[in-house]
Amino acid sequence: MSVDVEPWWASDLLGDGWDPVEDELPEKAGHILDLLDQSGGKATFFVLGEVAERQPGMVEEIHRRGHEVASHGYDHTSLHRLTPQEFRRREERTIEVLSALTGERPLGFRAANYSVTEKTSWLYPILRQLGYRYSSSLFPVRTPFYGVPGSPLSPFPVQEDSEGDGGREGSALVEFPLTVYRGRSLRFLKIPICGGAYLRFQPTSLVIRLLKNTLARGPAVFLIHPRDLFPPPDPPPGLGPLVRGALFGSLGDTRVKFLRILQSFQVKPLREVLFPPDP
Repeated sequence: MSVDVEPWWASDLLGDGWDPVEDELPEKAGHILDLLDQSGGKATFFVLGEVAERQPGMVEEIHRRGHEVASHGYDHTSLHRLTPQEFRRREERTIEVLSALTGERPLGFRAANYSVTEKTSWLYPILRQLGYRYSSSLFPVRTPFYGVPGSPLSPFPVQEDSEGDGGREGSALVEFPLTVYRGRSLRFLKIPICGGAYLRFQPTSLVIRLLKNTLARGPAVFLIHPRDLFPPPDPPPGLGPLVRGALFGSLGDTRVKFLRILQSFQVKPLREVLFPPDP
């Protein structure tokens, strides 16, 4: 289980010009923490560095309640809008603030807007050099907004580039793609069942059934954004139907759906799935 801790306007679909921090975000994160407490589950919270700087108490509370704190980048800028050097500088700052608040160096990273593509694969050597153990940034099917078709659907080790990455021995990086169901008989049938906007539009019973089928083959990662559970006060006017639907559509009963997911599965932070603690 994962939570992307970001303001409701954090999306390339809305463009720039928004205040970097949402005042209600700690309260919304607190509600998600309460839902997790009700189910006895734990999650990975991918937090923006800029949000952590402005709202440190929220990050400390997430960590205090036993959840993993990982990086969602510094300010939700997609990778294709950054140079490798800019990304490294921003990520070093994010690591510094998250480490100071939790006493632990973050092990996981998720790119804004799932913006890993073949053109932004420079990300992985930098993550290894910075000490990350895993990424959960890749969407393994093409959508109108993102995705890398043909990518593995299960967690996989990222191969080093031909020049090497300067990483430490034994510091191999794992990519944990967002979960997509692949049909058994119709191999071309791929259905995103990773939560977020998809959960808002999908019947809960279908999501649970397909997740169980997927878990019979290997691990799955689910995600939620605060905006999926708590409607924004005034969505920007003039949005096209596709963008409005992707960000703000079908919000009515998502909290009920999310709670059913938590009650139907034993949820864990990503680091415990990928790197189980010694018995």
